[in-house]
Amino acid sequence: MNTIKTVKGYSLPIESPESSLVRLRLQYLRDYPQVVSAFLKAVEFNSETLRTLLLKESRPIVYQRLVALFEQVEKNSDAKLVRDAIKVTTDYRTPGKTHLIKNALPAVLASAKRISDPAYVTRFRDQLRIYRDRVDSAFGDLKLPKWDLKTILAYAEQTKKYDTYHSSTIEGYRVTQEEIQALIDNRPVITTGAGKEEIERKMALKGYLVAHKFVLNMISDHFKNGNLIPEQIIREIYAHLFFPSVEANLITKDQLTRYRNDAVYIRNSRHVPPSHQKVDDLMRCMVEEVNDVENKATRALLAHYGFVTIHPCFDGNGRVSRFLMNYILSLGGIPWITIRVEDRDKYFHALEVAQCDEDIGPFTDFLMRYFNESRDFKIEENSLPA
Repeated sequence: MNTIKTVKGYSLPIESPESSLVRLRLQYLRDYPQVVSAFLKAVEFNSETLRTLLLKESRPIVYQRLVALFEQVEKNSDAKLVRDAIKVTTDYRTPGKTHLIKNALPAVLASAKRISDPAYVTRFRDQLRIYRDRVDSAFGDLKLPKWDLKTILAYAEQTKKYDTYHSSTIEGYRVTQEEIQALIDNRPVITTGAGKEEIERKMALKGYLVAHKFVLNMISDHFKNGNLIPEQIIREIYAHLFFPSVEANLITKDQLTRYRNDAVYIRNSRHVPPSHQKVDDLMRCMVEEVNDVENKATRALLAHYGFVTIHPCFDGNGRVSRFLMNYILSLGGIPWITIRVEDRDKYFHALEVAQCDEDIGPFTDFLMRYFNESRDFKIEENSLPA
């Protein structure tokens, strides 16, 4: 461990990457190999420093796990260095790779690394790939509808009021379906006053309907060739969602053209979104990884999870994530799904477990129930366009 001197002469300890690696706890290596792998891929270790620290004490079980992780991320020279340290400090033999890690890393993590990525991007990319494989496996036997464009658009239009009510109420807005219908019909809406909170509520409802229309237009435009999801569409969904708020002078127009530039926090959640300095890199990473997923249901789930985890916007992240999910589903011929407000607690808990406990299972199960329900969705008579 190095130290630096302050202007007043105090010595402050500075942990080096090599000492951090050697001091890792065994339980952390067992339970979070993907986090360690991100660290290993992002850092170029000083071999002399690392060798010196490895030889200072004997930690054979820890060292042999490091050997396995180094090999999985294709850093074979570092793996050999650690293996040699094991031989010098103990007679303990390094076993084979089987049983070394509680949750073995997918092979894809080692094969497609980007040296230029910061560590936080590498970690997020690895997590998305691990989650992709787990969700693909869970969705393997999932039978989903395959609707044509006219039916997709008709059903989304048919359920617009219902979707607006549930998606807005999930975010804490007090609304009624009668009020939403009045906005759809462009009729006057009775308000409870002209205070800022009431104006924000009304603009949020108007913005949801504006964004809903935009998403349907994008589905129509890209239904035949929408294999890739450009990041610009995500930005435009957000911009349409808050355009009425700009007209009401609640936010500035420049806020629609960029991601957040400050910290955000999620009420009653253990998850703390990344700092605003990381948002651009993480969004690029998310879009790249989502576009690399073939299964449309898996792609929709990962986009939903990834966006709301990054929380790139000042507000409206939940609504944008649900719009993005339905945009992806619709391009795949899967009808629009509406997460109901009565499932709000289960929904938020499932996301939190994925964000904080490295377990995508509850969120996969949560959405699978909605996907299974989609097989029974029906179009009202005469609702299809001529």
